[in-house]
Amino acid sequence: MTLLHEDFAYSCKDACMAWDGATWHIFFSAFDEERSMIARTSSHNLQATTASEIMYDGSAQQRIGMCSPDIIQTEMGWLLIFNSWGSKEGFPNSLYFSESTDLRSWSEPKPLAADLTKSTRVIDGTLAYHGGHWFLICKCPGQTRCAYADQLDGTWNWVSDQAVQFTSEHDGKSNGLHRENFQLIMIDGQWHLLSTDFVAYAIQNTPWLYRLAGNPDHLESWQHWSARRALDIPTESWNSVDPYNAAALVDHRQHDGWFYLIYGGKDAQRENDFCGTASTEKKWPRGWSRLGLARSRDLIAWEA
Repeated sequence: MTLLHEDFAYSCKDACMAWDGATWHIFFSAFDEERSMIARTSSHNLQATTASEIMYDGSAQQRIGMCSPDIIQTEMGWLLIFNSWGSKEGFPNSLYFSESTDLRSWSEPKPLAADLTKSTRVIDGTLAYHGGHWFLICKCPGQTRCAYADQLDGTWNWVSDQAVQFTSEHDGKSNGLHRENFQLIMIDGQWHLLSTDFVAYAIQNTPWLYRLAGNPDHLESWQHWSARRALDIPTESWNSVDPYNAAALVDHRQHDGWFYLIYGGKDAQRENDFCGTASTEKKWPRGWSRLGLARSRDLIAWEA
């Protein structure tokens, strides 16, 4: 099934969601030919949603758009992490965050790790807090990088001058794929990283789940992820072309025994729509992407 009302006339992906005890709050990228925007909707049962609304469009920050939200819960409330988008001279894509205590009212976007990334194109940020440090995983040109800081608005440093490593625990080799749209998540007391892995210039995107390879108390451990597993999500008619792009995982087992995965997808219908990617310089068919949902009790067997 798709989650959004069909009268919400945007191409939608990059979704994440959080539960406040009574309501699911869903955040996602909404694209049209001119801009990309952070949008939101909500649901009590994950079967019907409220009308979607735009949160941030980037205009206040002099950007063409905002997109790719990721959400985490903290001791103080909630953080929504996202990035600007669009090829605008002098304004490379950069990271932002907003804060909330109730998942409904949000602060104005604030720059994230701007001192470290101000001259570099950075997208798809995700955060974790461990051992007195904030850890940031993000996509820089051609590679995945990891940074750390003592405070969100403090001084950020790269953990290493090398790219983050993703390997199999069986043979120590990489799967050779490109990665983006990251999510750091704690599962059964261990840090995991969900990544959208893909072949360059191919339309197929697959969610892969990795586990931190070393001791999370050691900074250098955050550079190494292993034990990879592709999540085998069923394909439906609405996402037959690009089945599960930019997924996000929620561990809801303490409430109902399920993991939930929200993701974007599309079929061949209207595949030439939304050719703008919030950019005036580079265009390709984004397609009519919608949002879907799957669930699993063990991260192995999934049902849509």
